[in-house]
Amino acid sequence: MTSNQPHVLIVGGAYGGLSALNTLIALSSGKPLPEARKRGPPAGPGGQKGPPPPAFAPLPEISRALRTKPNYTVIDERDGFYHTVGAPLGTISSSFTKNMWARYADIDPQRFSGEDIQFIQASATGLDLEKKTLKYSKDSAEEKSISYDYLVLGTGMRRGGPVVPQSTDKADALEESDRYEASLSKAEKIVLVGGGAVGIEMSAETKLHFPNSSVILIQSRDALLAAEPLPAEYKAKALDLVREVGVEVKLGNRVLAEKPVNELGRQRIELTLSNGEIIRCDKVIYTATQKGANTGFLSKDLVDEKGCVRTRETLQFPTHSPNADSHFAVGDIVSGPGIKRSGPAQNSGKIAATNIIKLLLAAEDNEAATGLATVQHGAPTMSLAVGTQAMTIRGGGLKWGKEIRDRAFGPDLGAKGTLEKLGLSKVVTRTDPLEDAVRLDRGKGEVVPVVANM
Repeated sequence: MTSNQPHVLIVGGAYGGLSALNTLIALSSGKPLPEARKRGPPAGPGGQKGPPPPAFAPLPEISRALRTKPNYTVIDERDGFYHTVGAPLGTISSSFTKNMWARYADIDPQRFSGEDIQFIQASATGLDLEKKTLKYSKDSAEEKSISYDYLVLGTGMRRGGPVVPQSTDKADALEESDRYEASLSKAEKIVLVGGGAVGIEMSAETKLHFPNSSVILIQSRDALLAAEPLPAEYKAKALDLVREVGVEVKLGNRVLAEKPVNELGRQRIELTLSNGEIIRCDKVIYTATQKGANTGFLSKDLVDEKGCVRTRETLQFPTHSPNADSHFAVGDIVSGPGIKRSGPAQNSGKIAATNIIKLLLAAEDNEAATGLATVQHGAPTMSLAVGTQAMTIRGGGLKWGKEIRDRAFGPDLGAKGTLEKLGLSKVVTRTDPLEDAVRLDRGKGEVVPVVANM
């Protein structure tokens, strides 16, 4: 970049990317970050009283505001932020999908008043670290490029439907959810395959939403959450809670075959399990749909065998890569231990943003940057919403109950609180399609100021 104004490019508008954006805006103006909630969930039936220990290490303080504030570009495949944590509920209820998807074009201009921000709906197709340029396109249209000074890469994991909407526009996603909800409402028996976090939450939400339907959860292993590094008591409690909702759980069984059958003139699905059991149902939902990291545009030397980005503890790219100190990865695509969750993703965005501000301050003072923030890996934690209850483990204590769900998730699987935290809770309703076209060119992926210099 030749301009004196630094340009920060954020690729991926999910938890890590938007957390980085909000942190950059606050710190560049010399404002402290909002303090994390100090009050933890109350003690559940088996939990311990008192707040849990801090989830993440405190970030280093920033000495002053920047003399020259950056301008920002956010590139995302979707036309807004989608609260994927709420997908087990949003998938089966379009009324919830509506509140879990905040379009960039609807952001209240006052939220980013005085900031120079652009949103582009497109997908990254190539990255040149040496030239600091990113290539992108929308719907296989003409490829374009954009230059930057600092890059925050938070493209996340690719997940298949119906666990998350496959549509990239909110309007299409609502129609997608409407159709799926309608198909589920006609099903007498619904089978979900996969006993991970998504399978547990989605089976419970399905039973609550369609109480007259028979809901079965099939897990190939002998325990739920088998792949997660969590205590056995946590996995056992997850099984108890999902059964309390009314979900039938079949452990140690794998689906070997699936075929359509005609049963008395009615089209159904026949599943053959590894124990020889035959199940006939009306709907099958495969919940283990993760297809890997969205990093296909990166060179192979930057990623591990799963496609996740190898980073240093500062979340900067490996030192062997060109301009390594100017490139950061955040969220689920970061290679390393731990359970992929929204909390660590948001914290990684804060770490990357803090380090970018430190680098910019050092450059303004013609000094070397010191005391960069680093990732601290603690004990695995997880919170699950299971029907009308929730369960959590943190600081060595297992807690569960209805009050845990109210405090940790609320009625919308945390959508309202997350949107507030990411600055997306206040949106304005747009009815003029021309106005939307001016604010976000979805067809061509043009760089369009959404809230610039207000």
